[in-house]
Amino acid sequence: MNIRQLEIFTAVAETGSITKTAEQLYLSQPAISKTIRELETDIGVPLFDRIDNRLHLNPAGRAFRIRATRLLTEFHDLASFGEQTQALPLRVGTSMTIGQLSLPAAVTEFRKLYPDTPLKIYSENVQRIKARLLNGDVDVAFLEGFASSQSFTALPISEYPLLAVGAPHLTPTAQLTRAEMLQVPFLLRELGSTLRDHSTKRCTTSVSILNRCCKAPAPPF
Repeated sequence: MNIRQLEIFTAVAETGSITKTAEQLYLSQPAISKTIRELETDIGVPLFDRIDNRLHLNPAGRAFRIRATRLLTEFHDLASFGEQTQALPLRVGTSMTIGQLSLPAAVTEFRKLYPDTPLKIYSENVQRIKARLLNGDVDVAFLEGFASSQSFTALPISEYPLLAVGAPHLTPTAQLTRAEMLQVPFLLRELGSTLRDHSTKRCTTSVSILNRCCKAPAPPF
C-alpha cells in the first residue's frame, strides 16, 4: 500500500465512478481499476460494492476511507512542513503582574516590528512559568526576581519598588516599626508568586533581626 493508492481510492470514493476519477486525475480507466484492485489485495478486504455500473463503498470501505483521509491529511501537512516552520509562533511566558502591566504595550510594538511572527503567550505565576521554561514549553520568559540556572540565562531588564499599603487606622503614627509590621495581617498573592515569596522572605528576615536584637521569640506570621 502506498500514498498514491490512497489518493486514487479517496477520489473514487468521492466520485463513485472509475470514469470520472480517470478524467479528474488524467489517468486511464484501466490504471484506476488496477490501483483499486491492488489496494484491496494489499489490505485483504474489498472496499467497494459494484452496483448498476457504479462503485459504492461497503462498510469496510467507509471505515477505511475515514482513516485514509486522515493519513493523507497528515502526509500533506508533513510534505509542507518546511513552509509551516516559517510561521512557528514565538512562545512567551510572563508572570501575571508583567502580563497585566507591561505586556499589552510590548505585544503591540512587537506586532509592528514583526507582523509575520505569531505569538503564543502564557501568563501565570512564576513557578508555573519557570516549569514551562525548564520543559521547553516557552522560548523566553519575563519574570520578577528569578535567578539564572544551568539551563538558561536570566538578564535584568527593569526594577520597581514594593510598597505596603494599609488603611490609616492601622497605626496612629506615620510609620510602622518592624515589630508592628509583623503583627499586621497581610493580603498577599498566592504561593508561587514572586511578590509573595519576596514578601515572605523580607518578613522572615525581619523576624531574624528582631530575635537577634531583642532575644525574644518570633511572633507567628
